[in-house]
Amino acid sequence: MESHSAPGPAQQLNCTAMAFVDTALRGVVRQLRLAGLSDNLETAMSYHFDPGHSHSKSESAPATAQEAAMQRAAAEIGGNEAADDLHKDCSEEQLKKCAKAVAGLASLDGLAEYLTEALERGVAKPTPHGLAKLGWAPTAEALLGASDVKGGAFELGGGSGAGFQVICDDKGLATLGGGGGGGAFGWTRTSNAAARSLDGNETIGGGAGGGMQLFFPDKPTSSPWEADRWVSWGSGGGYGCGSCKPGDEFCQASPLGITCGAKMDDTGAVREDLGEEAAQSWREGVLRQCFESGRLAVIGGGGGGAGSALCCASVPRLKFGFGFRAHIRRGRKPASADLMRVDPCCPDLTRWNATATVENGMGSQLAEAFTRRLAEPMGGLAGRTLPSDLAATVDPFALENTGKQPAGHANRRPNLGELMRQHDHRLGVNRHALRVRTGESCELPAWLNETEILSPGSLGSRSSPDGSGTKEPEVALRYIFKFNPLQGHLADGAERCGGWSDWC
Repeated sequence: MESHSAPGPAQQLNCTAMAFVDTALRGVVRQLRLAGLSDNLETAMSYHFDPGHSHSKSESAPATAQEAAMQRAAAEIGGNEAADDLHKDCSEEQLKKCAKAVAGLASLDGLAEYLTEALERGVAKPTPHGLAKLGWAPTAEALLGASDVKGGAFELGGGSGAGFQVICDDKGLATLGGGGGGGAFGWTRTSNAAARSLDGNETIGGGAGGGMQLFFPDKPTSSPWEADRWVSWGSGGGYGCGSCKPGDEFCQASPLGITCGAKMDDTGAVREDLGEEAAQSWREGVLRQCFESGRLAVIGGGGGGAGSALCCASVPRLKFGFGFRAHIRRGRKPASADLMRVDPCCPDLTRWNATATVENGMGSQLAEAFTRRLAEPMGGLAGRTLPSDLAATVDPFALENTGKQPAGHANRRPNLGELMRQHDHRLGVNRHALRVRTGESCELPAWLNETEILSPGSLGSRSSPDGSGTKEPEVALRYIFKFNPLQGHLADGAERCGGWSDWC
């Protein structure tokens, strides 16, 4: 009998990234079918995954000023017993709970499904059923779930986010993205209930959200790859749960001491009938026209990170990033694999005719899943030489920036300036106008200037008065900022833009 070792953190993170890519591409192909296309499809994709680096924190002393302050606060709130609990009564069960929560917070589980549903319906549906896995569920299970043993104090937090664009040559036809996260601080308590209530000195929060925009040429007669002026249809929203704020008597009277809420963006579409009409018009009038011209592609990426501390300090911190670009064209014959197949676990991207690069990180032996290039002698298309009409897909990033392929058909990663120009050009963004809109000054994130970690809500955001800019509760944002700075910075940006559907 063959024995198979369990996949390591790098493999699991790669799987959640590939699952996002696979679901996003299946969503776009489905829109083509709904637009009435029955053509054979031929695809080619570049995929890159970076697993980052994993490390465990030392339990001998607080690693940051925030942890030292937290320990002092625990002593003040809970007395000597609470302070002692920060360093004793740690259990193996806690490590298992924290490891599961850290993996869940770094995962993209459910995000692509939420976004592709919004793409098809024309209206986002930010329900807990669809978004809970992105932030709230892993956090709540770790702190409030059933437990047979009592344990010391632990802290965890993190988040993830991703998005993709449907493009026609260098013009953006649709942009979709979102993310979520959560965090908690408390003690493991014995409980037979499905969920216990919070103690007075425990905090928890989590939430998620996302949005999309569909773009239409302002002149119905304009071709998508030639249009200079566009109009958009957008929708977005999110939900969140968190421990009660001081003085919130209504929340404090609840059985678990938790408050939850869901909300659509103030400026986004909410009517489902109009959303379906807009989505259908986009599929048939914009997406299909681009596909038939041979210019359709999907580009995207994302990442995540999570970690834990105190009794769970030995759980490795996770972080990863990924990016992809896929061309979808009319094929000469039926695809060799079912593009709409849903894999039960880790999807096989080779059916999209993918090439991949995987950076070795986390001390893992993560190997490249498939070949580096779509060129001879690599055999990108069932062992045959790459057709000349697909040569541009070997390195679309370099081709877009320089107008020619690098020597030997090798892929070259674009630099930051090139990435900014690509993004500006696709979405028709005037960077000077953007700077005028948002102001010339930029605030340094707290993790760069060693100031006290604050949630985005306390930094003078531009969100609506009722706080609909970002959906994670303030307590969750504090942990996201600490354990996953990039996700915290993105959440700050979402709030300043006023909502998930306004991609300023």
